[in-house]
Amino acid sequence: MSIHERGNWYLDAVAQAIYNDLAIDYLTEDEQKPDAWSYVASLETGGCIPMGTGFRIEPQAQLVYQYTEDMTLSTLVGDVSIEDHQGLQGRLSLTGVIGAPEATTYPFFEVTAIKDFSEDNSVKYLDGSVELKTSPEDWYLGGALGLTRTPQTDAGFGYYVKAAAMYGMDDLDSYSYSIMGGLRKSF
Repeated sequence: MSIHERGNWYLDAVAQAIYNDLAIDYLTEDEQKPDAWSYVASLETGGCIPMGTGFRIEPQAQLVYQYTEDMTLSTLVGDVSIEDHQGLQGRLSLTGVIGAPEATTYPFFEVTAIKDFSEDNSVKYLDGSVELKTSPEDWYLGGALGLTRTPQTDAGFGYYVKAAAMYGMDDLDSYSYSIMGGLRKSF
């Protein structure tokens, strides 16, 4: 669901249910199917602030909640339970768009900060001998560079391409790089 307000401000709400159809096959065990459901809800707001003829900024704020059911499976060293997990992340982003308002193709950059409020992940051996925990990074910082083209008519297509990087700020061991692309269609 999206709500758009005059002045280019918007509010988006998304809810998803995802069925994780997993298949795990060890050489010494039969295939296992520890399927689980995940649920995601997101609320995002943002807008567009013109900063002159050829530049605008687009601030965004988002909250994302996620829950995944627990899974139990057999491993070479014993049965384990991957505990259910829930998490909450907050994201602040600022996009800078370069180009005149009448331009249809323009470059952009993004700066993003993410705060992870999630709890630890747990894996427990069912015989009680071991419990492994992993803690999420508390803060991530990243950015992106890209190019976008808006559809020129209702029958037209637009596109975007973006290269991005995110780094965990706790110990700098967590990082991700991505290259994305997509199409836009106006109706």
